[in-house]
Formats: sequence, C-alpha cells, structure tokens
Amino acid sequence: MRTSELAKLVGYSGAHLRRLAIAGSVPGRRTTKGGHYWFKDSQRLRAWVEQHNGMVLGSSIRTLKPVRRPSIEEMDDRQLQELLEELQPAVEMADQVRRQLSQRSGSPADEQPGPWRVW
Repeated sequence: MRTSELAKLVGYSGAHLRRLAIAGSVPGRRTTKGGHYWFKDSQRLRAWVEQHNGMVLGSSIRTLKPVRRPSIEEMDDRQLQELLEELQPAVEMADQVRRQLSQRSGSPADEQPGPWRVW
C-alpha cells in the first residue's frame, strides 16, 4: 500500500505519515530503491490503522471499506464491557495525573475535578 493510500485511511498527511514511518511507529514499512515508502498489509498494520482512525477494518486493508463503530447507545453489554476495558488504562493514567497535580501546592486540581470524573 502506498503512503498516500495509508495516509487517507488514518486521516494524516503523507508527510506526517512518512515522519511516523521513519520514527518506526508504523508497522510493515518497506522502502523502494528510489527511497519511497510502502506498507505491507498485515495484522499489525490493520491494528495500527484501527487504533489511529477509530474505524474497524475489513480483512484486507487494500480492499477495505471502513465500518463505523456503534455508538454507546447501540452497543450491547459485551461491547460496552470491551469498551470499558479498552478505556480503563486511560482512566487510570488520568487519575494518576490528577493525584500528582493535587499533591502540588496551589494546583488547579485542588480547585476542581478533572473532566474524567463526575463528583
């Protein structure tokens, strides 16, 4: 898959995708003799695309038609549980940041709760 095709899937510019590829954060990067990048279709690349564009992809990235994830109202109990498990690390990190901020004197965290908690 060419850089421009992959960039469209994730909503990045081609230049930004190339920078990410050079940094090694995009799986499956290959380089042509002319110095152009292309990306080998793989499970890791599909997972990376899903992570970066929030869409669930088909079995082949070349022939994919992105499928919209259901809204929270449309999810069944199993899907809601999976979403909760997916978001749990972010919530824990936000709690840790809130605790660190609250330990500092005069911190804004002392005055109001963060957006991740309803008090």
